[in-house]
Amino acid sequence: MTWRTQKIREEYLKMPVPQEDNPYLDKKYKHFCTGDRWITLGFLEGWLAHEDAPTTRRRRSYAEAAELYAAQPIITEHELLTGHLYLPEYTPEEQKRYDQLCEMFRMSSVTLLERGPRIDHLSLDLEKLLRIGISGIVAEIHARMAELNLQDRNVYPEFEVMKQYDFYECCLLELEALKDLQKRYAQKAREMAETAPEPRKAELSQMAEILEWVPEHPARNFREALQSVQFFLGTLFGLYPLNRPDRYLYPYYAEDVRAGVLTRDEAQELIDNFCLHVSTRVFSRAACGFIVGGQDAQGNLVENELTYMFLTALEHIRMPDPNGALAVNDQTSDDILHYSVEILSKGITHPAFYNDSAIVESLMRYGCSREDAVNYIHTTCAEISVVGKTKSHTGPFMVALPKTLKETVRACGKETTFAQLQ
Repeated sequence: MTWRTQKIREEYLKMPVPQEDNPYLDKKYKHFCTGDRWITLGFLEGWLAHEDAPTTRRRRSYAEAAELYAAQPIITEHELLTGHLYLPEYTPEEQKRYDQLCEMFRMSSVTLLERGPRIDHLSLDLEKLLRIGISGIVAEIHARMAELNLQDRNVYPEFEVMKQYDFYECCLLELEALKDLQKRYAQKAREMAETAPEPRKAELSQMAEILEWVPEHPARNFREALQSVQFFLGTLFGLYPLNRPDRYLYPYYAEDVRAGVLTRDEAQELIDNFCLHVSTRVFSRAACGFIVGGQDAQGNLVENELTYMFLTALEHIRMPDPNGALAVNDQTSDDILHYSVEILSKGITHPAFYNDSAIVESLMRYGCSREDAVNYIHTTCAEISVVGKTKSHTGPFMVALPKTLKETVRACGKETTFAQLQ
């Protein structure tokens, strides 16, 4: 581990999330968003300002966008990749208003009845993010909205169309806020570079150039790819894994090494920073990780330099997260198995070993194509899902009894007695 990685680790351990022992206790910040994301005064002000939003989903997106607009860029002294949760210091007046708004939000019948299961704990299509960027995703959203027919009820059920349209509007609201935060991060890096000594001045200038481009635009090299994924995942309201980094990052790494603009040591330091970032948004009783190794759709072994380097990062950073894993099958090399066991022998709890062949065969029995089945991930703790295509997690099966009661009373009419409801 380099001196920089050690310094970054020390800086991140001082941040609010790694310090938190029991996030459920009432402290400075409250947990109402997903259970793994503190909401801030910016969110609550946005929620309050949009009580006339046409849907609860739209109101929540206004609130989440407001939190991103209120967020201030955080760039620590030694990091090469950035993008952190913004948890501000409040004046006594702000803290009082925050506490009051938290109580109003918690007691709202809308938020309580609509809470339901978690909406995170799923894997996103990070390859798509790197391939087309936020701008490409926005263009795709506009194209899909244009295809919706909001008048002809014979073509689409009106309610379903409006739900789709509302979802797309929410996406645009929050993606615009994300792009705004990206630009302010780039500006912050520029400002810091003006007064920083060398070599930090050059590092901050490079960081600014990268943040002026990603995640809004497609990644063009290895460092941009890492920064794009980190910035995007770091701004989401929940936990989302790093998926299969030795697959979607390898083309960028290989090209940069071939072009002579990146060395293996430089890449390892960036990967260490990338993995350390996960700990700044994951509480001790949660989990968020990645899987390396395994096989591709043709049955070929996936094992490259990045496979080893992400395992090395687990040894370097020695943190609970990311909870890294190695997909093991009968093709897995003895070298990488021995290396993984050597890491574990040092008292480090990762990597976990996943039976690649059994998992792939099981997913295919349940209807997944082989191409999808080989691209699985443990989305948080150990639940298996297909990267970019599965909306599932371990806690989706919940019954919102107050909501059920409300709908039952509404269906039965105002004159219904309690005995009839029973």
